[in-house]
Amino acid sequence: AMRTRTPICLQVILLLVAVTSTAGAIAPDQPVTREDDAQSLYAQARRCIGALGLTLKREVPLKFRTRDEVSVENNGRGGRAMELDGFYRPYNPEEIWVVSGLSAARTLGVMAHEMTHCWQSDNAPLQDRKLTEGFARWVQYHVMLDAGYTAEATSLTRHGDDDYRGGLLALLEMEKQRGVQGVIEFARTAPRF
Repeated sequence: AMRTRTPICLQVILLLVAVTSTAGAIAPDQPVTREDDAQSLYAQARRCIGALGLTLKREVPLKFRTRDEVSVENNGRGGRAMELDGFYRPYNPEEIWVVSGLSAARTLGVMAHEMTHCWQSDNAPLQDRKLTEGFARWVQYHVMLDAGYTAEATSLTRHGDDDYRGGLLALLEMEKQRGVQGVIEFARTAPRF
C-alpha cells in the first residue's frame, strides 16, 4: 500500500490541536480576537515558513490590533491609503501588524505573508512590487495549504491585483518547472519577473 506524506506544517498544527484541545483551540473560520491566540498562530506561521526553508534572523514583534488602529498606523507612517489585513514595518521599530477579528485561517495566512516581507528585507531587498508581493502571497498560499486551509489558499489564486494574484500565479507556474526551492532561489536573487 502506498503511504501519503503529511506536510510538516499540518503535522505541527495537528500536534498543537492535540496539545491545546482542552485549552480551546481555534477553528479555522473562528475570528481571532484574543492576544494569546494570535501569538500562538504567530509562532505557528513562523514554524511553517521555516518548514519551507525561509529563516528569519530575529524575532519581530507582533502588533495585534483593530482594523482602525492598523489603518491609522499604516497611513500615518506614509503607508498606502488602503484597507489591509496587516503590514510589515522594516524599521523604527521593526514590527508586523495584523488586524484582529479575522478568521484563524486568514490570520495565519496574513502572518505568513508579512513574515515573508521580513525575510525579503534581509535576503532580497531590491525587488519590484510584483515579485515582492507575489512571493509573499506564494508563501502564504503554501502555509495555508499545509495547514489544511485549501479553500482559503485557493481563493488567493482568484482574488487580488496583478502584483499579488498575478505574482502568485506566475510563481506557481515556475514551481512546476523549478520546484519549491527553485522558486525560493528565484525570489532571493531576481529583482523582477
